[in-house]
Amino acid sequence: MDQEKQQQPQHEPNEDALARDLDKERAEFERMAERQSEASREYTRGKLLSA
Repeated sequence: MDQEKQQQPQHEPNEDALARDLDKERAEFERMAERQSEASREYTRGKLLSA
């Protein structure tokens, strides 16, 4: 049983893998917002501001 535990690889998260590209995420969100109607944008904006 101890050998089984030793054979399993230890996966530690890499800091680079956890880093988020906020500019990319913002651009994706803006593209989604551009496809929405004006009323839908105002509703979403209000929901986000009230959160």
